Amino acid sequence: REPLPHLCSSVFICGFSLSLLGCLPAASAQTMTTRITDAPADARVLERTIDIRIEADGRMTRKERRIIEFLTDFAQEVYADPVVVYDSATQRLTIDVARTTEPDGTVQDTPEIGINELSLPELMTAPAFASVRETVVTHVGIHPGAKAELAWTLEDTAPPPDGIAGGEIALQWAIPIERFELRVSVPDGVPFLSGTAGDVPRADVQSRDGRTEYVWRLEHLQAVNLFESPVHGDVQSGDPDGPRVSFSTQPDLATVLRSMREVADAAAVPDDSIRAMVEEIRGEAPTSAQWIEAAQAFVGGDLATVHLPPGLPFREPSVAGQVLRRSGGTELEKAVLLTTVL
Repeated sequence: REPLPHLCSSVFICGFSLSLLGCLPAASAQTMTTRITDAPADARVLERTIDIRIEADGRMTRKERRIIEFLTDFAQEVYADPVVVYDSATQRLTIDVARTTEPDGTVQDTPEIGINELSLPELMTAPAFASVRETVVTHVGIHPGAKAELAWTLEDTAPPPDGIAGGEIALQWAIPIERFELRVSVPDGVPFLSGTAGDVPRADVQSRDGRTEYVWRLEHLQAVNLFESPVHGDVQSGDPDGPRVSFSTQPDLATVLRSMREVADAAAVPDDSIRAMVEEIRGEAPTSAQWIEAAQAFVGGDLATVHLPPGLPFREPSVAGQVLRRSGGTELEKAVLLTTVL
């Protein structure tokens, strides 16, 4: 019977060791070990082109192509799985090219299993926005010196409200861009307004085949400073603050504001659920000042705010009562609800 204490100790040690192993992160979640490098950046974009074709009814077809050269091991963690976000309710996405050219010239196409459409994690609790999807493309054969090419087409399947098209394109990214070209074309006779922010050259304008095309070309764009610039999306989205081009087929700002006001007015319709909420709040806030403060606190703090990724087509806000019943909405929807309540 003497060995029994030793057996118990062995069992305790084994159990303790297994519990420690259980605390370790999965292999896929562990940080990759990288080699010391003198590369000027983890990766760089050799070429990025965006071609946007606007139709008379406002539908847009956007074709984008980019080639990324990987310079360090760490770049694989960040840029080997690019993401394209879109709204499947009004857009159709097609991946045209997904391939890797290795330093020795070997070309590997991304297999079908490496292209997956997913729900956005941040929208999992917002079923009303389930149509917003992301397609993740997993490049193969990625290591320093490899070049990954990705090209896709994003088509509007329905015209936007009032047939007005518009967008905003960030020119910088989290890594340097060697060559960038943006083309936007509209049918002759369709109003087109464009504006730029930052150091952006004037567009080259040419007309042919019944359309007018605006082209912006830039070279040697430095990486945006993510420490000094607030980011609207992640490093994959290419949408940090910085030089950008904005465009619209709306004839003037006054018309834009009028259209937005009409959209908001159509959604600001009180119903029984709104009236019940107003009565409940009024019972606890007898004065006007208390009532306004309580309404703002309820809509602004108690209801969830849905943050949609940048670059999606404009979504008309749901009616105020629906936003209240689902306990959340976008910033615009919550603003419309607060207006309705007050």
